[in-house]
Formats: sequence, structure tokens, C-alpha cells
Amino acid sequence: MNMKTYAHRNLVGAALAALTLAAPTLAQAVAVLPPASLAGWTTVGVSGATPANGSVTELAGAYANGRLGYVTTDGSSAIGAALTPSLQFNEQNGSRIRSAAFTANAGDTFTAAFNYITTDGSEFSDYGWARIVNATNFSTVGWLVTVRSGNRNTGSMIPGGVTDEYDPRDTITNFDTFNFVERTAANAPLFSGLGNASGQCYDTVNSCGFTGWLRTTHSFAAAGSYRLEVGVINAIDQQFGSAMVFDFAGLTGTPPLAASPVPEPGTNTMMLFGALASIGVALRRRRRAED
Repeated sequence: MNMKTYAHRNLVGAALAALTLAAPTLAQAVAVLPPASLAGWTTVGVSGATPANGSVTELAGAYANGRLGYVTTDGSSAIGAALTPSLQFNEQNGSRIRSAAFTANAGDTFTAAFNYITTDGSEFSDYGWARIVNATNFSTVGWLVTVRSGNRNTGSMIPGGVTDEYDPRDTITNFDTFNFVERTAANAPLFSGLGNASGQCYDTVNSCGFTGWLRTTHSFAAAGSYRLEVGVINAIDQQFGSAMVFDFAGLTGTPPLAASPVPEPGTNTMMLFGALASIGVALRRRRRAED
């Protein structure tokens, strides 16, 4: 090799090294989790944390923390229409939990798993949801899952028509293999978070049961402060019930079981109409059971 070629190669190498140093370093995606202790979360209605039990099993791997969070319709007097981010005009009681605020950078990812368990069905279309919201104004940043009872035979239990803004294939990583686990009154779903509804199943409608664990992911488009929100609503009446169970890596702690909230302005009339509707529906359910 002559000196001219050697010098040329040295210059090229130095130039490439300089370009490498000058090039911006791409930010690496970080796995973002909400605060692990649910004691700092905010509940309207009824929530809890419990070891896996009944029909709800624990996830393996990073999720195996020994605790599962949940929101439930059982025992809640919170007005569903004041909780839901997507009003369906048939809400009764329900529950919602929001995490304390957490920060994320653009490109960071959020992962969590959800299991919807229900003892209701047919026209009594309870529903649940999980979404990432803005920490300040609670606007939707991204839906993680929406699911509705009573839609098993239509093939649309997920997303269930809760919102037009959501495609489950965008967030549920195991959606293509999802298969709702149907139960009947002879083998009703069991979960402590269902309270008195655990072990019950309304009618033979093929929508009593549970989804199994739905693994979700969300990639943040912008840096900011966010919260995780999980909710469940009893539809049309307050009989039977549903719960949305959730888990993520590092989940610990027990959230407070919230007392019944003071009705917001304008909800007293809604409560009256809801009570009257519930009486009528209860009578219809009883007649149907006696036929």
C-alpha cells in the first residue's frame, strides 16, 4: 500500500468517525408503568386488589405479582352515566379507577393486561373499558380495550360498540387468538370481586363468562403526563354484575374502597328514572324466569 492510499483511508475513517459522533442518538423506547401501589389511585364506585381466585388466574412472568386490581359493579351506587367516557344511554351503576399521574416520552410503551368477567348478558349489555388519559383533563390519549356483555353470538363482544375510536387489533396483542370462555348457571363464573353476583349466570345467553387475559400495548406519540383509567358499567338494570380485572408488571397494594359519591348536579333525576327503569326490568326478568 502506498502512502497516498494510506493517507486517503485515514481521512475517510476520520470523516466517518466525525459523522458518527455528530449524528443524534435515537431515543430508546422505555417501558412505562403507572404507580405500582394502588393506594394512590382514585376510585369512584368500588375497586380492590386481590390474589387470583375463582375463574381469574394469575399471569405468569413479569405479571406474577400476587395481586390483581379490579373495578366492579357489585356494591357500587355510583351513577354509570357520570363515569363512562362513551355514553350509551342505558347506564345504571358502575365503577371507575384512575391511576396517579405518570410521565412518558415519545416512543415509550405501556403494557398491561385485562380480564372482563360477567354474569350478565342478552339485552343486559354491561360493558367495561381501559384507556390512557391525559393526566390533567382526562381526555382520551389511547384506548386499550373495550368489551360488552350480550354480544357473544354477534362476534362483536370486543370492541362491543362502546366507541367508534377503537380497533382492538391496534392494542390487543393476542386478539387474533382471543376466545371468550362461556359459562352457564351450572358452571357460573367465580371471582371475589363480583361479590354477590359471583357464581351466578343470567339465562342461557352464551355471554356469561370471561374473556381471559387480554394483553395490551400502547406507544406514546408525545411526551407528557398520563393516567391509566379502568371502568365497568351495569347496563339497563343493577341485577347480576360484571368486573374488569387488570394487571401489570409490579402491581402491588390495595386501593381504597370508595364510599358512594355525592350525586353530581342533574343526576338526581337520572337516578329516579334509573330506579323506575330497574323496577320495570326486574319484573320483566322475573316473568321471563317464570315462563
